Amino acid sequence: MEIVAVAIMLPLRDNYATVSASATLFVDELTWNEANQYCRSIGQHLVKIGRQAKEHYLHEHLVSLNISPSKVDIWIGLHAPDPNQRTHLVWTNNCSIPLLYSNWEPGLKSGPNDLCAYIEVEYESMYWFLDECEKTKRSFLCESKDGICNSGYFYDTESDTSVATGIGGLTTMSSVT
Repeated sequence: MEIVAVAIMLPLRDNYATVSASATLFVDELTWNEANQYCRSIGQHLVKIGRQAKEHYLHEHLVSLNISPSKVDIWIGLHAPDPNQRTHLVWTNNCSIPLLYSNWEPGLKSGPNDLCAYIEVEYESMYWFLDECEKTKRSFLCESKDGICNSGYFYDTESDTSVATGIGGLTTMSSVT
């Protein structure tokens, strides 16, 4: 499968050390499950957005790409692996660092099978939504594992708060894989 990608370099500050991760936007559309499997097949994971600052930089950069005239939907790595616990969401990178940030669409309504998260990127805003993991095909963001933790992190949507710490700088390059 030919996929056009844009790499976004994300220097992250974590426990007073700077680590680097990169996010790659794949514009070919896949279901959430297919996108998750593809990211894993290249040694990455669907992107984790755990801080407002990271979301801000991703939004700013994605808008600057002019991917779509009005909006674009992109799968991210947040999902509910157990359909019986829909509000107990997990990032695909299994990060154990507590997550205190989310950006759900105000008044978000979701169906009983909406277990996978995506972002809707518009010029003025970027919000999170839920959809069925196998229903809709969307673009997706994979993230490198460099500097990213890899042990059991869980996130509960009923008790989230906001935090804004951490990121600085972005670099872009285009490639075809």
